[in-house]
Amino acid sequence: QKHHYAGFSARWMFEFTIDEIVEEVAKLMRQVNDFSQLFAKTTGEATQAAVNHLYAMVVTTHGHEVHALVSNYVTKQITWKLGKVAVQHAYSISKELDNPSFLGWVVEMDFLTQIKMAEGDVKQVVGVQDKKGTTIENWDVKHTAQFLDNDALARLVVLKNLQNELKELNELKEYNHVWLIPQKWNQGAFDAIYIYTMESTLVVTFVQVTISKKYSLKIHIMRQTAEALAKLFEIGGVRVVFVQPTEKRQSDFNFERRVGSLAGFRVGTTSIFWEIGDKQKDQCEMRYFKATQRSR
Repeated sequence: QKHHYAGFSARWMFEFTIDEIVEEVAKLMRQVNDFSQLFAKTTGEATQAAVNHLYAMVVTTHGHEVHALVSNYVTKQITWKLGKVAVQHAYSISKELDNPSFLGWVVEMDFLTQIKMAEGDVKQVVGVQDKKGTTIENWDVKHTAQFLDNDALARLVVLKNLQNELKELNELKEYNHVWLIPQKWNQGAFDAIYIYTMESTLVVTFVQVTISKKYSLKIHIMRQTAEALAKLFEIGGVRVVFVQPTEKRQSDFNFERRVGSLAGFRVGTTSIFWEIGDKQKDQCEMRYFKATQRSR
């Protein structure tokens, strides 16, 4: 879990706490004057020192040395700030590394960056497909917000603060197409929460981006979060959606194990309630999105 923050940095892994890594990354990013030049290697001397800490020299399985963004957390912070150009750069690094874990980080941030880029643009949506390649949903993005903590109580406080900042969210209809994205986390249960209304039903959707064939279904964490959200507004239904890039579609995707239950919540806008035990696996959904084209 600490690897999410420290990544390839042995110094961060063994000498820093997670909070210290977060502070260090924030400090280093403040020293980068022009993020548009970050990947062009044309930064100033002071900035270059910061960049050197945000990157790590990684040896690939073929024995080649590659300059890679040092961790999942750093990848997330930079791509969130720079958008598409950072995603393209990260894909190029991933191809050189041939490291499934790093590719997983990049794919996650590709999807979240697409969500961020669609924010507030009524003409831009993130289309997701079924296994046949047919677009069956267009996910709108009215607003995105990052939150720092996975503990249900702390998240509840953050969301109350969000309500105060965005007064229009006090009305149920204004929760439509809101995305909540964890910034500091280690639970591994979801990458984003998508809140929208359909057929007068408010639906909370837990979205997990993955390229793996197997996944541990941590429903107990989703339940804690759903219960926290239920203190703020009435939840009509809950969905659990796994998202993969179309080119990495896994036909034999399955769950290694399941922990927890969403029993008591309805499944999406249906009248069906979530089951208990292994039957919950069949109530989860799989969707596919078009990955950003890699830079040449």
